[in-house]
Amino acid sequence: MIFFVIGIVVFLLVLATYFLGNIIIFFAACALFIVIVAILGILASAMHGIFVVVLYRYAKTGQVPATFNRELIEKAFTPKSQKLRGGNI
Repeated sequence: MIFFVIGIVVFLLVLATYFLGNIIIFFAACALFIVIVAILGILASAMHGIFVVVLYRYAKTGQVPATFNRELIEKAFTPKSQKLRGGNI
């Protein structure tokens, strides 16, 4: 969610540079926007990978690293409701 908010703010700043009337500043802002979106994508992917590893470790050993909230990790696993147990789709 925070990455989405940062992306929207940066996009609005790029849009604001369009109204300045200087095309060079606008294209520089567009290039910077692309770089920032790429960096945000890399960070989000890395954070997701770390979280998946922690979940795997919790599932295998029941241990949660000290840097993670135990309640957050435990709530990531919820039992399926009886209504949804039908097939693999």
